[in-house]
Amino acid sequence: AQAIEADLRSLGGSDLLDVVDVLNVDQLAYRVVQEAEGKAPSVADGKYCRKLAEQVVLDRGIVDEFSGEFLINEWEQVVLANDCRSRADYFAVSRTGRGIPLSRRKRAEVWKAIEDFERALNEAGARTHPQLAAAAAGYLALRDIKPYQHVVVDEAQDLHETQWRLLRALVAEGPDDLFIVGDSHQRIYDRRSSLSKVGIKVVGRSSKLKLNYRTTHEIMSWSLAMLGEADTSADQPGPGFDDLDGGSDTHTFAGYHSLRSGPEPELGGFTTAAEHDDAVVARVRAWIDEGVDPIEVGIAARTGKSLDRVGAALTGQGVTVCRLPQKDLPNKEGVRLGTMHRMKGLEYQRVIVVDADDAKVPLAWTMTDRDSDPVQHAVDLEMEKCLLYVAATRARDGLYITWTGTPSRFLGP
Repeated sequence: AQAIEADLRSLGGSDLLDVVDVLNVDQLAYRVVQEAEGKAPSVADGKYCRKLAEQVVLDRGIVDEFSGEFLINEWEQVVLANDCRSRADYFAVSRTGRGIPLSRRKRAEVWKAIEDFERALNEAGARTHPQLAAAAAGYLALRDIKPYQHVVVDEAQDLHETQWRLLRALVAEGPDDLFIVGDSHQRIYDRRSSLSKVGIKVVGRSSKLKLNYRTTHEIMSWSLAMLGEADTSADQPGPGFDDLDGGSDTHTFAGYHSLRSGPEPELGGFTTAAEHDDAVVARVRAWIDEGVDPIEVGIAARTGKSLDRVGAALTGQGVTVCRLPQKDLPNKEGVRLGTMHRMKGLEYQRVIVVDADDAKVPLAWTMTDRDSDPVQHAVDLEMEKCLLYVAATRARDGLYITWTGTPSRFLGP
């Protein structure tokens, strides 16, 4: 949001920002709920929810059948997504896309566990971001005069159904009410909303953007080839890519055009971390010697630990670095370091994706166990690939991908 706000100021001046609010959707939900309830809501983070869900399945004696992770996914992707408010609602709703089938008896057990989970959250006085979005949508639905005349939505592929209901309630329905931009190939969170399902009509009103103004032909071509399509020959094929409204979308270089050209992306594998980091330092120094401003060099990694190590290597060789903070854009000098998630929405002249080995990309501990839920495992694997795609396409002119040991399976031979 801060990057967009800075761009708007550059393009339209401060007068434009007098009539435009630039917010991420969680900030928006928080603000609406705070205004409606007269106090700041307490937010339950993912770590707290996972611990709570694990305790619920243990207390209910279903830990051998369902994990806390399954419970949270079922709650977010089925119950909250479909606005289920009762046992009858839950029994009536479709569970399409969920990997573990549930008999009527099993569904009853899961519903009781979800009730316990929601009750525990309520007793703690905390709500998750999807819950806050649902509450905000409810408050806005009661208002005759909506807060905004127009809403522009970016990164649409990563929004939950509750957040879409909030956005729909934010502006009165009419011509030019919502302008939505999204790309399911950059989906890095498990959100697969259908816009028509939440009351947003896009059929016959959408178009595919095919001109690439940022990355070179070579970087875009390589990134698309790496991304590929879902492997339908696999035992548990990936989910593929959708058009944000229940349909599918193919994504090949045919029909897409980059307006710029440059060198081919480079890939480098190393035996030890020391060799890897020396190569990263050498490449950064070479780019700076060419005249590239250090703030136009981005280094992306899957984990913060990788950034700590590479950052220390750069600093030790006299290269100034700036770790991207969790929320704000930095105003310091230095090569930018950020996790792949933190790099979302940003861009740099040159980018190095470090530690792209198969132990970190995909990152095993973030993925659902294949045996417990093979469908969710396939979804998680696809999101990890999309995350690498996002990191690679932060580069405008030059891309270098490095690893130690075995390269990521996404990189091919």
